[in-house]
Amino acid sequence: FKSYFVAVKMVFTVALPIVAEYGFAAGVFQHGWLEWAGIPSTGGLKWTMVYSTSGFLFALAMDYDLFLFARVYERRMQGFDNASAVRMALEETGPLISLAGTIMVVSFFFVFLSTVPVIAQMGCLYCFGVALDVYIVRLWLAPAALCIFEQANYWPGKVPDPTKCYVPDDGLPLPKAQ
Repeated sequence: FKSYFVAVKMVFTVALPIVAEYGFAAGVFQHGWLEWAGIPSTGGLKWTMVYSTSGFLFALAMDYDLFLFARVYERRMQGFDNASAVRMALEETGPLISLAGTIMVVSFFFVFLSTVPVIAQMGCLYCFGVALDVYIVRLWLAPAALCIFEQANYWPGKVPDPTKCYVPDDGLPLPKAQ
């Protein structure tokens, strides 16, 4: 994409959510946040949990992030304005990301219910991690970052001047950015 901003955006849409996922898991297993739901506190996360789960969480976040941004970039290269490109990309990739994520969240939820603490911790990290990534980051945070930092999205690369504006099925055009 030839953009320096992609790296900065990845910190907010990949790295920080992963840190939040580990924080949530520590809260559940060290501080007993879900003891009311029958999830026992185990005194903390197993020390190998970060090493054994971070690769999957990072790969998933990167995959979904690049999948969305690649579609935005394609639409910008076709001449759509930034807001239209982001909306079209979200409409095109959102259902697939949401469906795949929902299947994984449900699957990992049952792993989370395991009575073996290490398995439950892994299930918690994956279940919460996928849910956070799919339902918060990809649907809200990443598109907002792409819209707010419109000029930085492609810098120092160039994209064509916008010549098209997406008009959704309801017939109302997107509001113009100021």
